[in-house]
Amino acid sequence: MSIELQDIILIYNKGTALERVVLDKVSMTIAQGKFAALVGNNGAGKSTLAKVIAGEVVVSYNKVIKIILIIEILTERNL
Repeated sequence: MSIELQDIILIYNKGTALERVVLDKVSMTIAQGKFAALVGNNGAGKSTLAKVIAGEVVVSYNKVIKIILIIEILTERNL
């Protein structure tokens, strides 16, 4: 699976007194077969970013969100 995010912006309560920018122009690429760790302080947006990648949260603005799933069919020959 390859994951690419470009300029992701997520704003909660937009246009209200409680408006809060949670993700501000976040970009990242995780190549197929590679691992990534999200590290940061409490409230930094780690869980929110994971929810964006999982499709559980719709972002306010973005240029590209690509999640490419590559499923390999295993046969007796390549096990």
